[in-house]
Amino acid sequence: MISNKLYITIILAISFFGLFLTNQNIDMRYNITTTISNGSMECNSQVIKNIESDNINLNMEVELLSSNKDQFYFKDIIHSDSIYLIFIYPKFFCRSCVNEALETLKELIEKMSCIRVIVIISGGSLREMKIKMLPFEDKFPVYLLPDNDIGLPADKTNLPYLIFVDDGKTSKHTLILGDHSAELLRDYIQMLSQKYCK
Repeated sequence: MISNKLYITIILAISFFGLFLTNQNIDMRYNITTTISNGSMECNSQVIKNIESDNINLNMEVELLSSNKDQFYFKDIIHSDSIYLIFIYPKFFCRSCVNEALETLKELIEKMSCIRVIVIISGGSLREMKIKMLPFEDKFPVYLLPDNDIGLPADKTNLPYLIFVDDGKTSKHTLILGDHSAELLRDYIQMLSQKYCK
């Protein structure tokens, strides 16, 4: 028969471990959100969508198209033995802002050698995708998401966002980008690199 003291010790140990894991995620979120300008209602809404989009199982049955017109399911391109940074942006978002984010990713890709980058364009046609991604096609795999949704609250913002996936199915460290967020993206990638590429 196990004593009450042992039960209490086990419960306390599990509680502290849970608190530690929660703290890790909060620390990373705090570091990212403190670089966003304070006081903006839009900023607060984005932070809420960031948090709501974390730790959610992705819809792995979503259909994607490659530039070769090959059809894939999300589960075909994401595997549990690899780490991914997925950049998703709506086709109508500010083109120069998206290019700036893609240039930043391209520039920093060597820093995060352990993380695979995937770009998904939400909405639009294959022709548009080929034209938009021409300068980046040799750096990232690019897919078209015709249905505009992978099952995250961030999909509803109509803003570009990044998610981190290290288990093949769950979104983490969601970051919604606004106009000209290159500095924020650099900080984000630096934190991911330090945490996961050791």
